[in-house]
Amino acid sequence: MRRNGFEWPPDPLQMSSWLVFLSYCSATGLLVVPVLPGASAWVFAAVYGLLSLALAVATVRTTASDASDPLLLAACRPSGHDGEKSPTAGWCGGGGPAP
Repeated sequence: MRRNGFEWPPDPLQMSSWLVFLSYCSATGLLVVPVLPGASAWVFAAVYGLLSLALAVATVRTTASDASDPLLLAACRPSGHDGEKSPTAGWCGGGGPAP
């Protein structure tokens, strides 16, 4: 069971979304900002850069977090009645108790 989004192997959809984000940021910096007139280019670039950085930080924090439900993980452990598994142990990946 994956604990966070940085565990290998990486998900192809996750990797492609990061590449799309980087390409959009690069395209905006190379294609949009140069055609804006005067000081508005600097204002737009600063605001866009700060928002992009905030989104990148939020993405890294979210990807690094463990989104699993603690109650579900508790259900994956043996119930203590003669070592039998709980009825929800099939949700634990592989059908056994969590390590």
